[in-house]
Amino acid sequence: ASGPSTTIYTVPNNRIFVVTAAVLSTTASLYQGATLKVNGTSRAMVSTSTNGSSNALAIGNAKVVFDPGSTVVIQNSADYFISGYLAHP
Repeated sequence: ASGPSTTIYTVPNNRIFVVTAAVLSTTASLYQGATLKVNGTSRAMVSTSTNGSSNALAIGNAKVVFDPGSTVVIQNSADYFISGYLAHP
């Protein structure tokens, strides 16, 4: 991974965290700890001329699951908005 990383949330030990939306100010990736979950250049993260607004994370239509007790980490982002919910595993 390159660039600075920021731990933005620690999932409670008895829950999963489901990220439904992620809007990032730079091309940034989502990690569960040190494990890549969503590459910042993937079509799930970035709008392009070929996929239009079909990027699931930017439009809030994603379901990226983070394990109980894990950390949600953004690699290489200055500003961000993350939305999701906690659920029982």
